[in-house]
This record gives sequence, structure tokens and C-alpha cells, in this order.
Amino acid sequence: MKWFVVVLFLATVVSGTKEEFVTALSGAGDKLVIAEFAADWCGPCQGIEPKIKVMEEEFQQVVFLEIDVDKDSETTEAAHINRVPTFKFYKHMEEVLTIVGTDESSIRNAVMKWM
Repeated sequence: MKWFVVVLFLATVVSGTKEEFVTALSGAGDKLVIAEFAADWCGPCQGIEPKIKVMEEEFQQVVFLEIDVDKDSETTEAAHINRVPTFKFYKHMEEVLTIVGTDESSIRNAVMKWM
């Protein structure tokens, strides 16, 4: 399996191995990390994406990771992802919250609580 990490202006897209995911988490330092587990074929994932992009712009001090469950099965399995989209919140490399689904207000409220 080939891996890659692409750093964009507002988000980091992670696809590949669990090791790369852990590296991205550790590189965040004290920042809140939100890992979005999604898939290209998932309608709800595609529907929430524009709202997540707005949050990325609004909360630039938060690290947003995108994990494609079909391309990164190792991280997906290690994170116990059963449904997409799933948003996992991490602080200091520790998982602090999981939100399954597309409730924008729940995601936004969690960002404000944990950042």
C-alpha cells in the first residue's frame, strides 16, 4: 500500500498507514485534531464536506485530517470505524470525542469546546 501526506493551506489529507496518521497527530502538538473518516461513495460524507471546509477556514488553529476509509484500512480499523462519516477528536494524541454522522452543530460545538 502506498501512502502519502498532502498538506493543504487549511487541511491535512492523510491516506495510507496508521504510522502516518500517528505522525500527523503527534505533529499537531497542543492543537485540537479532528479526523474525518469518510469515503468517496458516501453521500452524507460529500454533503457535510462543504460545511467542514467552512469550519477549516473559521478554526484555522485546529488541524483537520481526512482519512479515506477505502484507502487507509489500517487506520480505519485501528480507530474502530464502523460507519461514515465519523469524526474523531484528539487532544495531545488522545481521543476525546467521537461524532458519527453529519450533525454540523454537534461538530461545531465540539470544536469550540475542545480547541
